[in-house]
Amino acid sequence: MLLISLVLAATPAYYLPNDVAASSKLFTETSAEMAPRFEEAQSRVGQVSQALEQLDLGVSLLGSKAPEGMPDWASKSRRNLTGQYLRLQRHLGRMQDDYSGVFGDALTRVLPTVSAGYDLKECGNTGVMAQFKRSSCAGENFNPVLAAALDKDAALQAALAEIRSLEWPTITIETRSWAATPLTGSAHTVQLSVLAKALFADQLAQREAELEEAMGPLTEGLENKDAAAIAEAQKLKDGWRAKLGKDGEAWQLLIAEALGRLEKKGGPAQVGLCGNPVLLGGCEGEDVTANVQELLAADKKFVRGTAGI
Repeated sequence: MLLISLVLAATPAYYLPNDVAASSKLFTETSAEMAPRFEEAQSRVGQVSQALEQLDLGVSLLGSKAPEGMPDWASKSRRNLTGQYLRLQRHLGRMQDDYSGVFGDALTRVLPTVSAGYDLKECGNTGVMAQFKRSSCAGENFNPVLAAALDKDAALQAALAEIRSLEWPTITIETRSWAATPLTGSAHTVQLSVLAKALFADQLAQREAELEEAMGPLTEGLENKDAAAIAEAQKLKDGWRAKLGKDGEAWQLLIAEALGRLEKKGGPAQVGLCGNPVLLGGCEGEDVTANVQELLAADKKFVRGTAGI
């Protein structure tokens, strides 16, 4: 009965873990230091991911007309950059887990030291209250008290210092400039992947859907790193690239025809196609992608022709 009376007599109080962290000077300083590094790394990951996609699409669409050695270089670059990309992603994931882990451990340590005489409970606002940052929690707000206790926790200070000192993997990009695949020439270049995504989006989406459907049954095997599934997935991806090569041949004929007409109306002359994204070195010649994309989109004959592919 005495224990029940003490519990009933305890002052109600609450805390929200996210708000505790936001109120902690230690976490605020750590976030201010690390956030720019996270953002820079995530930006780099995004850039490389986009470049790999553009490289794969561009070289595939060039097909047999790709410059000699370019497909092999592209394949090597994909493997190299994909490996670096995955290492950096894993590192970022581990660091986020580490931050969450050391915070949770520290919170567990300090809770008993500040809760004497209180019926302290974790509160989780949801819905409209959370959206407008209003509290529906009962009792005294213990977020500042816990934050102050965290800031004095020596084990937390040491753990955060160790995480901050870790060396981050970097992504090193080896660039190479390639000759453009001539259409009406090669003095000017057009990024083929950019052009295709803008003007052949439906056809590309159809090819992507075909690949995803074919890869569907392999999902479990790929997750388990099954060798047979990996080999079959590679075979399907190679087939996807081959189909894109056939599509690319038909598109290139229509693009060349349209550029010939547009040149007579003041459009760019001596235009070639580039399958290598700018981040990886692009191609020799002046880039006229934006101009050509605008002109082709306005050319009704070209648009009608591509619709049938």
